[in-house]
Amino acid sequence: MELYYVLGIVDRNRAEDLQNLCRELKLSVVVTNFGKGTATSEHLSLYDLQPTEKAIVGTIVTGSSMKQLMRAAKRKMFIDIPGNGIMMAIPHEKCEWWQKSGLFYGRTGDWRRCSGDGVQE
Repeated sequence: MELYYVLGIVDRNRAEDLQNLCRELKLSVVVTNFGKGTATSEHLSLYDLQPTEKAIVGTIVTGSSMKQLMRAAKRKMFIDIPGNGIMMAIPHEKCEWWQKSGLFYGRTGDWRRCSGDGVQE
């Protein structure tokens, strides 16, 4: 089973819309953090944008759920149109923080605790 860490970065006033999409797809773990954009005023003025506070919405999903979430975000939130946010899916084996956390998703489909060298405890 493939797992992905899906991140969506949207304006804060649209974070609830993305969270609702995750709920509709019955995704169980959704984490939202708040931040603000790091673009310089020169870059913002170049694209005629204003500085805004952001929400980073993250969830861990299977391959099929990831495709459903991406499609739903495009269809309902127009996430693929500039200015509406950005979404990305990172395969879990590429997430260094995941490996350092000691969590491992076994081939049998259950969560396990692992020591730093990857050996199951």
